[in-house]
Amino acid sequence: GGYVWLFVQSITGTATNAATNVQSDDNTGFSSPATEATFTFSAIGGYEQAMSGAVDRYLRLNVTSLGGATNFTVVAIAAVSGITY
Repeated sequence: GGYVWLFVQSITGTATNAATNVQSDDNTGFSSPATEATFTFSAIGGYEQAMSGAVDRYLRLNVTSLGGATNFTVVAIAAVSGITY
């Protein structure tokens, strides 16, 4: 688990319920990714979600819907629980 923050910096066009997933996997090829959090947004701003379950080594953002927009720019920050060295 942990938390992830998504900062929507710009939207080209109009986004209605644009959606992006935060996914993790144990390999860089993302052959079997698990969805850890889902963000749905329609406006510029900051959003927070808790990540569920065990988070694997690699993380990525996966856009599932532009919500009618032609483009958007986001920044994501993840804080993963249980990281040890």
